[in-house]
Amino acid sequence: MRATARSRPFACVPELRLRDAPKPGGRRCGRTRAGRPVRGAGLSRSGPVLGKTNPERDHRPGRGAGCSRSGPVLGKTNPERDHRPGRGAGCSLMGPVPGATSPAHERRPGFGAGFSLVEVAVVLLLLGVWAAMALPSMRTGLDGLRAAAAARHLAALVQSTRVRAVMRSVPVGLRFEREDARYRYATYADGDGDGLRTGDVRGGRDPRLTPFERIGDRFPGVTLGIAETVPGVSGRDTLAAGSDPIRFGASDTLTFSPLGTATSGTLYLRDRSGRQLAVRVLGATGRTRILEFSEATESWAPR
Repeated sequence: MRATARSRPFACVPELRLRDAPKPGGRRCGRTRAGRPVRGAGLSRSGPVLGKTNPERDHRPGRGAGCSRSGPVLGKTNPERDHRPGRGAGCSLMGPVPGATSPAHERRPGFGAGFSLVEVAVVLLLLGVWAAMALPSMRTGLDGLRAAAAARHLAALVQSTRVRAVMRSVPVGLRFEREDARYRYATYADGDGDGLRTGDVRGGRDPRLTPFERIGDRFPGVTLGIAETVPGVSGRDTLAAGSDPIRFGASDTLTFSPLGTATSGTLYLRDRSGRQLAVRVLGATGRTRILEFSEATESWAPR
């Protein structure tokens, strides 16, 4: 339908397919110029004209120079839309322009880097060699820590026995009994007023205050014993390997009086690596000292 400027002042476009379609009830028209209707820059009845733009529609988001309904216009850019993330030159409603790149999609440096099978095998081999070299020293150090902890435990047990004697006002002793190749110990109290005696302990007249305990159960690898021939802590005798490690006179019981005094003596301990330790009990004061034998100096030194 065409109309001239003489017959009709306005010409209407009934099938204009644009996003900004006229509101219901209205008609989109344009003024005629020289007898021909003006449909807008870059517009036609069948759709937009590629390569042409409409300044009146550039303010709408997602629509600008270089974009159309059917796809992008190659070579056209829209500076007003370059600030939007992921949307740059050559973008359209249908998708990105082939060949165009975006910083968000650039490949990150180092992406996809890895190790070869040979490199992994070499690293695992080196770790295995290092572990094999460090394992003996780690085991020796661990045994030494356990032996020192066992010596401190016995020293604390001696002090606990002394406190029981003072609180009960009766003789209380820490008795050691040989059981196969190990020793067990428990605390006993005088029950008939004649002191701690082996016959009274076996007959039940001197009651047992604590359950039996073995030092190896608490500290694996540590036993009461003498690993090799060493001089005694007192320096007056020599202890042969495998001899009695409980040295409280002729008895295997450390007895405290109600005053807290006891017979001086020594408990000897060893670990799996041959380290030798001793718990020295001073009878007059009831105090304890932990000593370790040094093979370099062949003497006992405080731990």
